[in-house]
Amino acid sequence: RLYRALADRADVAVAVGDARRALLRSEDPLVRSDWHLARLWLGPAGGGPLVAGSRKRSLVTATRGTRTFLDRKQQVPVAAAAMFVGRRPELQQALRALRSSQRAGVLVHGQGRLGKSSLAARIADRCQDMAVAVVFGDYGAPAIADAVGAAVRANPAARQLIESRLPAVRERPEAIEGLLVDLVAGPCAQAGDDGRRPLLLVIDDLEQILKADLAGPHRVLPDHAPVLAAVLRAFDPTETDSRLLVTSRFTFALDELETRLEAVQLPPLSPVAQRKLQRRQQALTPAERQAERARLAARALAVSRGNPGLQDLIGLRLVYGEQVSLERAEAAVAGMGAYLRQGDLPADAEVRAFLENLALDALLREAGAANVDLLRAVTLFTVPVPESVIGVLTEQQGGSVSRLRGLGLLEPYRDLYDPARPALAADPLAAGRVEPLSTREQVAIAAAGLGPLFAAWGAAAPRPHRDQALDLQLTRLALLADAPAIAAACAVGAVTSLRGGPAADASRLGQDAVDLLDRHGLAVPVDLLRQSAGAAFTGDDGEAGEAGEALLDRAAQQVQAGNEHGTSPLDQARVIAERARRLITRGELEQAEELFLRAHQLFTAGESELEATAVMKSIADIAYQRGHYDQAAELQRSRLEVNKRLGDLDGIAAAGWALARIDLAREDYASAVPRLTESFQIFGRLQRPDGIAIVGVPLGRLLLAGGHADAARRVLSDALAAATKIGWTETVQQIDKLLKSAGAEDEGT
Repeated sequence: RLYRALADRADVAVAVGDARRALLRSEDPLVRSDWHLARLWLGPAGGGPLVAGSRKRSLVTATRGTRTFLDRKQQVPVAAAAMFVGRRPELQQALRALRSSQRAGVLVHGQGRLGKSSLAARIADRCQDMAVAVVFGDYGAPAIADAVGAAVRANPAARQLIESRLPAVRERPEAIEGLLVDLVAGPCAQAGDDGRRPLLLVIDDLEQILKADLAGPHRVLPDHAPVLAAVLRAFDPTETDSRLLVTSRFTFALDELETRLEAVQLPPLSPVAQRKLQRRQQALTPAERQAERARLAARALAVSRGNPGLQDLIGLRLVYGEQVSLERAEAAVAGMGAYLRQGDLPADAEVRAFLENLALDALLREAGAANVDLLRAVTLFTVPVPESVIGVLTEQQGGSVSRLRGLGLLEPYRDLYDPARPALAADPLAAGRVEPLSTREQVAIAAAGLGPLFAAWGAAAPRPHRDQALDLQLTRLALLADAPAIAAACAVGAVTSLRGGPAADASRLGQDAVDLLDRHGLAVPVDLLRQSAGAAFTGDDGEAGEAGEALLDRAAQQVQAGNEHGTSPLDQARVIAERARRLITRGELEQAEELFLRAHQLFTAGESELEATAVMKSIADIAYQRGHYDQAAELQRSRLEVNKRLGDLDGIAAAGWALARIDLAREDYASAVPRLTESFQIFGRLQRPDGIAIVGVPLGRLLLAGGHADAARRVLSDALAAATKIGWTETVQQIDKLLKSAGAEDEGT
């Protein structure tokens, strides 16, 4: 609706307003609830039409490059448009390189079935002003000339040049260099009004003519090296807009001519991209089968480890396959899981063939002992770490980072602390095939890598703020390396990050960090005592609850001692609030309310508005439990206003959920649905699995009751994945039942 109005030269503000109204009128509650999120910012000059001029737009559709096959002989199948997800950074990097005058082209490399050919097809689609030639299977000079000739046949000068020189190329393959030089510097040098277009020569699956070299990168087979060298020399970015695009599982060396190509390495899909791909696979699957196999699909997603080809095989074709029995699908997923624990190849023929094609074990043998040792060392890290840290490990383990990257065994990511800095992680499929690290090895590797990693991620005073996932990584390493100072700096964030999952994990980590500091005689931060106690109380383990009481008592003693332990009135307020939460679990609501009111006073006096608002939420929860819905709603609305003013998304989502609970208690379902929807979406953006699971259950139930089965399945599938991730067994079972009812509803039962 927005683009139609903009194309009709409507004022941009008018177009946006019209689109917002269209959202508001949507029959889908998940769409309708977002109507107010469309925002428009204008500069001092105001708005006006976005589209001007009268030049006719391209007739090429948005999905032109999303073809079924990359090559004209239909030998290279690529992902359909709907199944191509998660490759925007690599697509942008490749396009920047192709459009610059610094490189002759791009080398897209990475492990098998990560989508290299599919990415090449999308790159070709974006290069609409270029003639695309694809070489696959036959990499000889005549085959290259034939492919180029077919691509430039609409260019008379280029066609005539190739026809006149093709006999010479067939007689002397080395003549391909002269032909290509004259072509790309002549009729294919630039786009012109006479129909001339530069050439994009795609050489797909180059690994077919590469051989392993234990001393370094793969080498080109002797019979093919002269031709490939001639092709690389022919494309001079300072003289032509024509470019090369090469895909290969491996990097290669060819007299340094490979440096003329920009290397773009594909990593596995991110968890977000995996879920996006799964949703698109679910769109092709009948509701009943989705419901029946929801939990198995979540397991299939996990064992695919971000490989889109494997996710397509196990997820779409086996788990969701129409002709595949549930027993075979379960066996395939179980077999894949066992394989990733160093087991044998799965019995399922299709999965077995897929893994044999990946040849992970052969790659590891090819890498050599020193590189495998380095890869095993990198598996200690649960998040990507800066390349400089991996470099430190090479001094301890030996091996080569470039060698492992060239084989696709180490893969690139953006560093979570500094996105402009590259980070590396072990390929998750290969990591499942190497021998796990012993405790002794873990200690040695942690001792070597912890200091450089702590420094790279901002040390004790990180600027910008360090993500809690990084605090968790550092704390785990600090426990292994017996490094109390780093544990003291990071453990609070680590415990906080785990409190969204199984309580026992957070409680155990917190207690281990406290014990480490105690052994070394270091002061334990009161926030660590408080967070660890809260985690212990959350579980249903009586022994852990007793440990939590001891930790909370210790925190109370520290805040009462005041300056002696460097604590403040805000620390006191936090401990009081934690004590009040403990009283709620015991059913002592009146005493809990008194403590919360005291904590609220201290937070307000200390000008900690956000924490005062969180305490207000707890007081509102007590009112809700007593059935005082009007009082609870008033407190939650006040809290929501503060959360919105402070931009606290987590607080906004939690307040919306709390208000929705009140609506549900009053049976005001019309008010509950939009509140639940907004909270669910915010928790999704924040990647809070506990919030997704908690809110997803009532939202899915209401959508089902309202006849919105498709929307309900989307919500419940996300909630199921979240509940499975954090080990909420009862919630998983509850969602399973709802999903089955969603499938039955579509069947009219």
